[in-house]
Amino acid sequence: MKNVKQEEMSPLSSIEEWEDDVSKQALYMIRYHWFYSQHRENAYDYLLNAHDHEMFKWVDKFNRYDLYSKSPKPPVVSELKPYYEDLIAKQLPPTVKL
Repeated sequence: MKNVKQEEMSPLSSIEEWEDDVSKQALYMIRYHWFYSQHRENAYDYLLNAHDHEMFKWVDKFNRYDLYSKSPKPPVVSELKPYYEDLIAKQLPPTVKL
């Protein structure tokens, strides 16, 4: 994925600015979680190197908790909020420079 232009791949092309504040795994999850054609069908395996394959394991883990419609019932925000607040607290600094 290194040779693919980020602006073609993600609306979060400025995500590199977060590198000092967020783990490499978190950056990869944020950057590629929407890339369903890869993490569902492996459609772009030919573009991935060994590092990408390793990092996509984190994308797969993240996508189990992604809030996109994976259930016929809408999520109950009050039930999910504590989990995501804890996850955010672990992965992001108290203040993020944007």
